[in-house]
Amino acid sequence: MDARCSVLAFQHGEKLKSEFMLLSHLLTTCSALKGEQRVGARVTLDQCINTIGFDILQASRDCGEDERREFERARTSLDQISIYVDRGEMEQAIEQAGHAISAATTVASYGWQGLVQHGYL
Repeated sequence: MDARCSVLAFQHGEKLKSEFMLLSHLLTTCSALKGEQRVGARVTLDQCINTIGFDILQASRDCGEDERREFERARTSLDQISIYVDRGEMEQAIEQAGHAISAATTVASYGWQGLVQHGYL
């Protein structure tokens, strides 16, 4: 992996990991809400999911094939999260967020390894 891709993989991986952690927290909070509060929280969840989807798309464009594969795993998990939220199956959505965190962490570790190889760390 070249130096540019190493930096971008690390940056995007860490950003997406943070976003999925935030989404997981929002899902946990939303699962405790009832009635109108849950409906309102749903709008926030949808916006968060859309934003993360856009960030995954951007990250996929910036990185190599191995990273794209992991970003696709994260995207698949994000799609599943959306389906589970629609069904009101918050526990399954939270579990999928964990899978997405794992995929983002893998990309960040690829970037970290590249940064070490290039002598930046």
